[in-house]
Amino acid sequence: MNQPVVLQNPSHQTAFSLRHSRNSNYSIGSIAIIGLLWGAIYLAGMFAPALLDDADSVHAEAAREMVLRHDWVTLHTNGIRYLEKAPLMYWGVAGSYLLFGVSEWSTRLPLMLGVLHRVGSVSFYPLSDS
Repeated sequence: MNQPVVLQNPSHQTAFSLRHSRNSNYSIGSIAIIGLLWGAIYLAGMFAPALLDDADSVHAEAAREMVLRHDWVTLHTNGIRYLEKAPLMYWGVAGSYLLFGVSEWSTRLPLMLGVLHRVGSVSFYPLSDS
């Protein structure tokens, strides 16, 4: 009788456990370097310059009106519907306004945290399985 033989290998690891063990090889120093570079680039410009650009001020106004109108779906700027962009970025800025008040640094904070998240996720994600 030909029955298939199933071998049990106790050292068998799943793809998740291999990826997790590879990602845990990053040292605290590499994480600190990424954090310091992010801080030098983004935290230095968090409070200056002012929101003078047309695009920056329109985006900040759309998030401010989102908080004032309690309308988290339809964006408005100066009372006119603003449907040029998806609202995810504006939700982050509006949430920052609710937590910290309306200011220049609270406008920039969600975008800077998004950049930090993107850099961290790209830096620590394995490029190949080899």
